[in-house]
Amino acid sequence: MNQSKKTETCDDFFELKLTESQLNNKRSITRYIRTDLRAVVYTANFFGFKEKIPVQLHDISCKGALIESPKKLILRKKIILALRFKNGKVFQIKAMVIRKTDSHHLLQYGLKFERYNNKLGDYLFETQKDLIFK
Repeated sequence: MNQSKKTETCDDFFELKLTESQLNNKRSITRYIRTDLRAVVYTANFFGFKEKIPVQLHDISCKGALIESPKKLILRKKIILALRFKNGKVFQIKAMVIRKTDSHHLLQYGLKFERYNNKLGDYLFETQKDLIFK
C-alpha cells in the first residue's frame, strides 16, 4: 500500500462515527496474553498530525485489546493499533479507546476494534506458543 492510500485510509477512519451500542466493549471471547508482540498506537492530534506511541499489550482478542500507554489517551478517541509479530507480520487495526484505568500511575486502556478481526484471531491462535488465557 503506498503512502497516499495509507494516509487516506487513516484520515477516513478518524471521521468514523460510532453509535452508543457500538461503543460497548463486553468481550465474551478468548483473550490472548501475548508477550511476543510489539504494539504501537497511532493517534491524530488537533492539528491532524499523526503521533506514534509505543504501548504494552496486556491482552487481545479479535474484538478488542487492553494496553498500557506511557502517554494519556482520550476516551472515545479513534486510534490505530499496529501489532508486529516476531516473524515480521503486521496487523493495523482501527479501534476506539472506550475505557481508562488509572491505578498506581499505570495508564491502562480498553480498546474496541472497529469490527471483529477474524484474521487476527486466527493468526493469534496459530502463532500462540504458550497457552495463557484470561
